[in-house]
Amino acid sequence: MSMAVTGLGLAGVLLTGCAGSDAASPASSEASPTSPAVSVPLDAKRCAQDPPAGRVDRSGTGLRFTHGHMLIAIAPATGPEGASETSCYEFDKSGNPAPEVPPDTLLFTFAGPGTDGAQLEFLVGELTGGVLPPIGAVRPTVGPLTGVITAQVGVSVGGVYRTSSTCRLALTTVTGERMAGHLDCPTAVTTRANPFAPSEDITDDEATASAPDAPAAPAPGPAVSAPQTSAPQTSAPQAPTMSEQPTRLSGWFDLTP
Repeated sequence: MSMAVTGLGLAGVLLTGCAGSDAASPASSEASPTSPAVSVPLDAKRCAQDPPAGRVDRSGTGLRFTHGHMLIAIAPATGPEGASETSCYEFDKSGNPAPEVPPDTLLFTFAGPGTDGAQLEFLVGELTGGVLPPIGAVRPTVGPLTGVITAQVGVSVGGVYRTSSTCRLALTTVTGERMAGHLDCPTAVTTRANPFAPSEDITDDEATASAPDAPAAPAPGPAVSAPQTSAPQTSAPQAPTMSEQPTRLSGWFDLTP
């Protein structure tokens, strides 16, 4: 009789252990909340490096790239390049391998975590010297590309989008095997329209705003005739935040098929 009781007791212990394990499973499988993905700043020296150099083919054909990256630094527009306030970020090549955007633009996009990313675009005529690509046996002849061209650059970090349409782009190599260059945008503005985090609530007028609107001036009140017995108290103006200040963008990119 004692053996039977002992056996039943052992079975009860085993069943209790299984039940406890099953009850704990749902709690352990619940996913813990995670913070939004953001880009991690790099050493500013990374963004100041020289891109690869090589031959520059000005035909504008055979450009198909799926790999590569862009390193771009964000700094105050009034500070020197590489200043302590500089933040350097890296983004990987993304989007369509073919950069052509009809009728006359080349667009290269780069993506980071979350809504972070960067893009570079310029007129194909800046590369080809304003001539058409070769048609049949006719191949227009242009000289070497010795100077900089004008490009538009945009970068999104932490939901803030900065852009400039007057960037200086020095292409250091352009072939079907590799494309690289250095960019410098002395003044970039912050816009509410962010192509990496589009919002249908943004109007065309709001998209071009470079900083939050200033508070409206108070309506004039009745004149006060009582004499002042002490100097009026004035508050010091608040310094603008980094997102409101004019910023400088600089860096380089390197692309391969």
